[in-house]
Amino acid sequence: MRECPDCFSCYNDSVTKCPADGRSTFHSLPGDLALEGKYVLERRLGEGGMGVVYKAHHKFLKTTRAIKIIRPELVGNDSTSATRFHQEAMAAAAIGHPNIISVPDFGFVEEKIPFIVMEFIEGISLQDLMVNEGRFSPEKAVEYIRVIASAVGAAHAHGIVHRDLKPLNIMVTSNGEVREQIRILDFGLAKIKSADLLGSFVGAKTTGIIGSPYYMSPEQWSEEEADKRCDIYSLGIILFQMLMGDVPFKGSSLPAVMKQHLMTAPPRMAGISPQLERAVHHALEKKPKLRTASTEDLISELEQAILEPALAKPKPRPRAKPKAATAPKAKAATARASTAPRARQELDTIKDPPAPKRVEVVSSDPPHPASRETEALRKTTQRIRRKSGPSAPSQLKETREMLPVEPAYVVRQPAPPALPGRLADAQHSIVNGFLRKRFMLPIAAAVVFAGLIGLTSLYYFSPKRESLIAGGGAVPATAASTSRDMVLIEGDTFMMGSDNAGSEQRGTHSVNVGSFYIDRNEVTNAEYAEFVKATGHPAPTINKSDPDTRGSYWKPWNGNDPPKGREHWPVCNVSAKDAEDFAQWLSNRDGVTYRLPTEEEWEFAARNGSQGTLFPWGDSWQEGLANLNGKSSPNDVGSFPKGATQAGVLDMVGNAWEWTSTKAKFYDGKLVSKDPNGRVRRGGSFADLIKESFRNATDRGWLGDEHYKFPTIGFRLVRDANSR
Repeated sequence: MRECPDCFSCYNDSVTKCPADGRSTFHSLPGDLALEGKYVLERRLGEGGMGVVYKAHHKFLKTTRAIKIIRPELVGNDSTSATRFHQEAMAAAAIGHPNIISVPDFGFVEEKIPFIVMEFIEGISLQDLMVNEGRFSPEKAVEYIRVIASAVGAAHAHGIVHRDLKPLNIMVTSNGEVREQIRILDFGLAKIKSADLLGSFVGAKTTGIIGSPYYMSPEQWSEEEADKRCDIYSLGIILFQMLMGDVPFKGSSLPAVMKQHLMTAPPRMAGISPQLERAVHHALEKKPKLRTASTEDLISELEQAILEPALAKPKPRPRAKPKAATAPKAKAATARASTAPRARQELDTIKDPPAPKRVEVVSSDPPHPASRETEALRKTTQRIRRKSGPSAPSQLKETREMLPVEPAYVVRQPAPPALPGRLADAQHSIVNGFLRKRFMLPIAAAVVFAGLIGLTSLYYFSPKRESLIAGGGAVPATAASTSRDMVLIEGDTFMMGSDNAGSEQRGTHSVNVGSFYIDRNEVTNAEYAEFVKATGHPAPTINKSDPDTRGSYWKPWNGNDPPKGREHWPVCNVSAKDAEDFAQWLSNRDGVTYRLPTEEEWEFAARNGSQGTLFPWGDSWQEGLANLNGKSSPNDVGSFPKGATQAGVLDMVGNAWEWTSTKAKFYDGKLVSKDPNGRVRRGGSFADLIKESFRNATDRGWLGDEHYKFPTIGFRLVRDANSR
């Protein structure tokens, strides 16, 4: 199958040009456009760490579906993988909850690559909704989390733990009330992403943990088996984010985020009632056995937290001048006063009615406009409260039971898991001893400091470091991400070089290149700043005395931060050695082996493999497709999407030169005598002129040794196709 790099439409292998926009299509999946002869792929909708999602239609039933295809590079050679995949897909399909994306079917591409068929839903993610609307009111946040938690509880009742709950996995449509709008994604991959399939999926080998760093429970960071309470923790993070506008635990690196989840108490929640804060913090307990035990308990605590402030502080009603009471009236008033505490006590006993009924949230503030039943209940409840008479509890109970209810899902509570491994021992000894404020003593600071050093050592030097690396998924923009946007380049043979250009390019020759992944974009200033801050590596600097630095566009870094507004420019004025140090740091952080590309790999990707085009988009220069030909400065990476290669790699020509790992030499094998340790640079920069066909994807050059820096030279990374 082939795809258009612009509109992402899907075509059979015979279609090499997109009929809609004329762009050259690229090969994306093996086999026919119709999966198993019935699900016809239409276009790519998106992609994540585990798979790519396509819009499709059933060839015979004429229904629209979303198809998630597991990334081919994650599929191993385990003969049992097909059976296990079928079992998990069937388990996901059996949940049958209206707020969980249904999974009506599943299968394999070419009998090897798994795919899941899902219902097609149009909407936005909860993450986008929070960005658009800002902080949610307590009533709205509880209303949303109540629906989400009910759906998660239904999965728990079937023995399925999601393990990767996050706002990006929760879709919100615009139809109906909140309980009709929400759909949770990826339950079909819950176990597939777990350690149960270590032999089946290469991707699972990178993890003893599954999830996105900002939503992962403490036990997911260790070698401990995660049960349903890890989902409770993730729900607590999501609720905190809805209420406060940000996640509770952040950091500039993955180890920093890990330490916060393991050792830092959740922040105080300004502007939130103490009851609601206690309920959220209960869900965020570090030790699973101290955490909220089930989704039903979470819902119950949140509903009580919303109701209690209203009962504790009823608004006083304005009264007219007091009048002298007659003896009978005074006696009645005394009777009401004596029964009021008992009535209020009875009200407290019915705030959380018994299963299987579940009540709507009662609040003194208006609820979400979509919840008409809740609004009616609120008004009725306020009227009953104002009476404060002995009949109030029964009236309130009857009123609440009239509302539409959703089932409560009773879940068996497994025994708390053991804490295997030295990492878990170290983590929980710190958490148990010193996390909670009531045990804070002066000696705690020294012990916590020692624990931080120990955890950091375990992270960087343990042979099981990969169990501390989070897998995939998007995270808030304020955080580092361990999932790079890389493009698979399938290996082949091509003719390298050009006999019609400069001496460095002359000597065309056949080269065989293996499959590899390459960064879609050049490494940016923002990415490099993470490296600088995490390691203390010097930030890019400039030698102002060098007349060739073209300093008119160059601005010095502000300490460890790039110039404001240039965070997404390609990082420049770094040497090949700097680039290799960055690759090593990133490899340690992500548990994936990154490196500089060889120049053979670089040219193969830039020239569309065996097609051998002179430019990423074709064989002739076209103005406006690249930041090249005497421009004044770099642009943000990816600013020229129409100049991408057929595989979707951007800025391969122009914007910034890029270092490779290849030592400087001519194609006849003769080393450059004055720079024996120099590295080959490829691609040209914004300032270079075309000069007919000279500046194209065959262009190459070298300057200085491996420590040489220049303000127009940056880099991008690759990794082997068969590496983690």
